[in-house]
Amino acid sequence: MQNRNDQNIKVIDVSHHNGTIDWAKVASDGVKGAYIKLTEGTTFLDKKSYDNYIGAKNAGLRVGFYHFAHADNDPIAEVNFFLNKLGSMKVDLPHCLDLEENKGKTKAQVTSLCS
Repeated sequence: MQNRNDQNIKVIDVSHHNGTIDWAKVASDGVKGAYIKLTEGTTFLDKKSYDNYIGAKNAGLRVGFYHFAHADNDPIAEVNFFLNKLGSMKVDLPHCLDLEENKGKTKAQVTSLCS
């Protein structure tokens, strides 16, 4: 991420795979924001998402959430699941879509899921 003065701004992404995060240490390392995994597909809620949200916010970081999409699911169902699990958590960064696997779909089909 870059600011208006072309200086790099550190933003990290985290999920349950990172275990327990020392958010004060993260902030003291110059990190200014975090994208936190919230959901995946239509059924998976990251069990660390709320703890990471509170930790990052309490450390003064900007927070955004991401959704790990499955290209073979209904994209509207995935969006609705993400928004439902987001609830009343307040974000500072735009939502992010993480789409890593095409699940047998063509590039055009995967691209159409994102629009």
